[in-house]
Amino acid sequence: MAAALAERTGAVVLSSDVVRKESAGLNPQSSHPSAVGCGLYTADRTAATYTELMHRAHEQVTMGRSVVIDASWNDEQTREQARTLAVTTHSDFVELECRVPKRIAVKRIATRPRGASDASTHVYDAMTGTRRPWPSASVIDTAGTVAESLAAVGTR
Repeated sequence: MAAALAERTGAVVLSSDVVRKESAGLNPQSSHPSAVGCGLYTADRTAATYTELMHRAHEQVTMGRSVVIDASWNDEQTREQARTLAVTTHSDFVELECRVPKRIAVKRIATRPRGASDASTHVYDAMTGTRRPWPSASVIDTAGTVAESLAAVGTR
């Protein structure tokens, strides 16, 4: 969804999965799975990942580029960092929360090509249990095709 949205708008995609691994000196496309809160996914590494995402977004925005930041955005503090960035750079700010029923998410996790994401069904379950409400985001149902999801974004 992030890639399709960026393609449609001409934005640069900044992915937390890629930034997390690059910051650790790893190949972003290599697999490094671990439980939520462990390995690359400790609270400190997660905070550092979002800090680096904001740094990279700031660089892009100040060069006149739009960005799509593809991340989980599980807590209000990281969301506030993004809002602050938008305010300080006089940028438009759009918050989108992609949602899909669990059965579809689990199927997509199991059948997706290997890439930067280390998500598993265990990670999905753990993150679902700790997710904070995100009332300022527009919810996008991503159960259908990417084109259908993009159309829903266009109506926001």
